[in-house]
Amino acid sequence: MFSRNLAHQSPVYSLTHTSIYVDINETLTRLLFRVSSYSLSQSANSGFDSIAYIYLIAFLVLQNLSRIKVHELRQKSKADLLSQLKDLKAELALLRVAKVTGGAPNKLSKIKVVRLSIAQVLTVISQKQKAVLREAYKNKKYLPLDLRPKKTRAIRRRLTKHQVSLKTEREKKKEMYFPMRKYAIKV
Repeated sequence: MFSRNLAHQSPVYSLTHTSIYVDINETLTRLLFRVSSYSLSQSANSGFDSIAYIYLIAFLVLQNLSRIKVHELRQKSKADLLSQLKDLKAELALLRVAKVTGGAPNKLSKIKVVRLSIAQVLTVISQKQKAVLREAYKNKKYLPLDLRPKKTRAIRRRLTKHQVSLKTEREKKKEMYFPMRKYAIKV
């Protein structure tokens, strides 16, 4: 992406003439990322730090292409999450159209990021719903099946400790009338 300009003694980096082209927004792309090698070398001569400029551009690119941070999602309300989900799904639809029509490779690589973001938003929504339900059923006698511990099928079908310890009247009488005999051996 960046090529070293060996004509100058100072470490000036120049971008290729086609420039960085990242489709964040068409307008933002045209405004921010159409930087040719000529304009960078001119800015370096005028005292502007070109490396800082490149870092700024790279930061903007990474900021817009990075995945959503889940800890930020958890702080949002359900309405915000649903609106963000709607936006992400619309963006994914546009990216898929671009894929079919032979769009830029950066659009195709963004499909994976958007799909992951959609999954993250959906996960946070379901986790929040379950947390609310757990709070609602906290002191109730029965829990909905999806809130009960999963464990294994055999463990779920096992009798509870209370059920195992229960005895019939007949068993109780038998134990009471015929207890275990205690013997002492005389030496």
